[in-house]
Amino acid sequence: GLKKIEGILVQEMVSGNEIAIGMKRDEQFGPVLMAGLGGIFIEIIKDVTFRVAPIEKAEAMEMIKELKGYKLLQGFRGKPGVNIDKLAALIVNVSNMVVKENKVMALDFNPVIANDKSVVVADFRVII
Repeated sequence: GLKKIEGILVQEMVSGNEIAIGMKRDEQFGPVLMAGLGGIFIEIIKDVTFRVAPIEKAEAMEMIKELKGYKLLQGFRGKPGVNIDKLAALIVNVSNMVVKENKVMALDFNPVIANDKSVVVADFRVII
């Protein structure tokens, strides 16, 4: 017999650098934000940086610039860089959300696909 389709998922195809953005709520400090290069960079090199929320755009830009792989994000060997402004804005939006929504205990946006035009959260997990 025919199977009933309960839904479909349509996503835009994006390519670019993999970024990871996360947050864990610490008992002493509250929401601690994490940003880093995703994929093998987070697993092998542990290229990450941290801040206690809330943060503003200047602090988000500092986080990005602290990464060892920042040169990759700027563009490297003819590959275009990522839209640093949009990436910083996403980090600030995560900061604002976790400060406002104190039931969110942890979140993980990984990977975030960033290129010169867009920053797209491709997969995420939120723990309440």
